[in-house]
Amino acid sequence: MKMNSILVSGTSGFIGHHLSSRLGNRCTPFDPRVDFDYGSLPKNEITTIIHLGAPSNRDHEAEEKIVDTAKKIFLGIHKCPWVDVIFSSSIRVFGQGGVISANEFPIPKDGYGRGKVTAEGIFRQLSDGRNVDIFRISNVQGIDHRGNYRGVAGIFSNQSKNGKISVNGDGSSVKDIIHVSEVVDSIIWALGKKGRGVQTHCLGRNAISLSELSELISTRTGSEITYTNEDPYDLSVWYDEETHLREYGKPIFVEGILDELLM
Repeated sequence: MKMNSILVSGTSGFIGHHLSSRLGNRCTPFDPRVDFDYGSLPKNEITTIIHLGAPSNRDHEAEEKIVDTAKKIFLGIHKCPWVDVIFSSSIRVFGQGGVISANEFPIPKDGYGRGKVTAEGIFRQLSDGRNVDIFRISNVQGIDHRGNYRGVAGIFSNQSKNGKISVNGDGSSVKDIIHVSEVVDSIIWALGKKGRGVQTHCLGRNAISLSELSELISTRTGSEITYTNEDPYDLSVWYDEETHLREYGKPIFVEGILDELLM
């Protein structure tokens, strides 16, 4: 079977499914955890590996799994300069929390964040002229291919159907939320931009506290808001206005995300 020039890992996931639907027959799903002969990819055309696949941030082995897969890809392609890489990292690399600027140094506080930072470093070693785009993606919202609501806005919107929204903690935690279509737009943008070398991009859009977000949904739906015990996996972090990648398309703000989820 002839492989297309875009290989995408994690196509069964939230972002991966939306991306593969947009790319259509231009992409080939692949699993980087299994042995693959990257040297067999045709040298007369650029191949791009879009690595989206990752364990949950609640997986106790997340760090090891993320790093092992990145190493496997690196070892397979480091002698194949015709293979570009797009890697989905995470805003969770900034475990220090608070507002993040372009020059901020990541200090991850959990295994997932540490794994992503290590994987970023692995892919940055591919500084031989090929394109390597690292996207530090914030909290992705929207509806997946099974019709499930995703992200914190999705969780609250789904809860509102039963008349109650349950907020972990006191509601002061800030999330930087972005719609899945914007993440896909950014990846498509990177596919079309050549000759950049290794670049890191911050991908967020809407900094909003859990209390503000729940109140927006409550106002629209008449749902009651309750507060529960603090979430041990919570991370209050957002990108400042100058740090966002702005070149990938029209922004979708919080109201637009809720329009989709609450329709």
